[in-house]
Amino acid sequence: MSLPPRAGLWRRLSASLVDVAGIVVAGFLFAKPLQDIEAALGLARVVSIDTSGDAIMIILLALFGAAWTYPLIEILTGGSPGKWALGLAVRRPDGGPAGFGRRLLRAVLKNAVLFIALPFGMIDNITGSVICLALGLAGLIGFFRVFTADRRALHDKISGTAVAPRSAPV
Repeated sequence: MSLPPRAGLWRRLSASLVDVAGIVVAGFLFAKPLQDIEAALGLARVVSIDTSGDAIMIILLALFGAAWTYPLIEILTGGSPGKWALGLAVRRPDGGPAGFGRRLLRAVLKNAVLFIALPFGMIDNITGSVICLALGLAGLIGFFRVFTADRRALHDKISGTAVAPRSAPV
């Protein structure tokens, strides 16, 4: 039995780069309105944050918020803007459409590094930091499964999904 067509490393990487570029652009677009809201509310004076540190915090907050939108878009629609641009979609391994539950599980597993390992890896607790480092490494190592014959990363394998051409036969 032959496998349905699947996206290889370079198409997936290209889609991710499109997504990262979108996150950066969206983060900077939203940074100014956030800074205006913060200034209007006088939050810098309340928490005694200097202007340059405040600006960096607002940009990081905007980038984090923009980074949250991409998994949400992928969960709801079956593809991120980068995947759309390259004609890819999250599908079942047999080529059929992946349901909401599969897409949700895939997004949680795929983004665990960003939303769990990175922030909590900075805590001042050696046990917590080691656990977060292990989660991050598992996610990174799991991605390299795209080099196997079925071209599915660990988060795809666990969630029962595959990244395939949007027009793949069902």
